[in-house]
Amino acid sequence: MQEIRVSQKIKIAGQIYYFELTDPNGGILPAFSPGSHIDVDTGEGVIRQYSLCNDPAEQHRYCIAVLLSEVSRGGSKRMHENIHIGDILQINVPRNMFNFSPDSDHTILFAAGIGITPILSMAWALYNSGNKFSLHYCGRKSENMAFMSTIHNLPFFDNITLHITEGDINKRINLRNILTPSMPENRIFMCGPESFMNDISQMAKMSGWQEGKIHREDFARVDHSHISSNSFTLYLARSGLAIEVNENESALEALLREGIDMNFSCEQGICGSCLTTIIEGEAIHNDAYLTAKEKSENKSFLPCCSRAKSLKLILDL
Repeated sequence: MQEIRVSQKIKIAGQIYYFELTDPNGGILPAFSPGSHIDVDTGEGVIRQYSLCNDPAEQHRYCIAVLLSEVSRGGSKRMHENIHIGDILQINVPRNMFNFSPDSDHTILFAAGIGITPILSMAWALYNSGNKFSLHYCGRKSENMAFMSTIHNLPFFDNITLHITEGDINKRINLRNILTPSMPENRIFMCGPESFMNDISQMAKMSGWQEGKIHREDFARVDHSHISSNSFTLYLARSGLAIEVNENESALEALLREGIDMNFSCEQGICGSCLTTIIEGEAIHNDAYLTAKEKSENKSFLPCCSRAKSLKLILDL
């Protein structure tokens, strides 16, 4: 991890703080692509992922916005209450799981809530490259939406449509009017609550958009409360180990318990850091990282949240 200084901390909405992060020595930061995020050590080893929301052409700073989650497990609460201007944080270099490509004839961007953060960096990239795009930013109340005090100053504000309901269902975004039948090279990128993105995906497919042209990023963990836990055995092909996974632990926890060196970060099935390959067996895919097609192919497994449907899984570990 590398050191980064908190150069700005500003409350920009009801439960959202904006942070500007710079090199402690004033140096150039590693480049990032649109839709990238950084892993931030928020204290006591609690690492969280935050999307970069500034112009990817900028090399002197990383900008993030942090929503205080009602179900915070420590990360956002620490960022809001314990992190201040001048503090030094530990971060990893930017990574991108969103697979953004600004090569389409026209790109439609959708954002709701804190999902505006990766979408803003994409809008900057599209604006800089001269590509055609539109951005639809949705929320219930403007005072709870990030960047509302500055969004009108953006050079591409004419490309942005605000959809603020103020509790009126009749003011909700009209997806049918926006998602007309797609031209071959048009693309959709979206980020926000799961139900919001599901509605967009469903309407896009009904309008003839190919699944490969619809891209999304999940921030919140998928609700797995309806899924019953089961014990099973992991067989590790390369190391020759057999590891029992109990009902009350994740496969990742079992692997770490037995000393297996695993990459992991979010532990929520979102970032893909712990992705492994299935050699044999069937998995219950509880993650929000794999596509529906990848889940049906049953070749990949995220041990932080997914489990075995069969009594055993053989992994390439």
